[in-house]
Amino acid sequence: MTPQRLLVYLLIIAFVAAPFLGLLYGPALGLIMLILAIALTLGLIIPVRQHADADQQQRLDTLIRINWALLIASVLGLLITLIA
Repeated sequence: MTPQRLLVYLLIIAFVAAPFLGLLYGPALGLIMLILAIALTLGLIIPVRQHADADQQQRLDTLIRINWALLIASVLGLLITLIA
């Protein structure tokens, strides 16, 4: 099994588990799983960008920026949840 395939499996598990863990154990654990899933997505997109065409690189840059924004928002949401 390649490392990329393992990341894909972890990504799927994290995205599927996040809402259920959030409902069962509280929003903090759900946000942690969401942060993990977004970080794994970035870990998969960034290496792919280097091998893509120029047109695809622009699209991937947009996706990378969106994922960074979601990651920052999730971390802030987690901090607010833990403080409150």
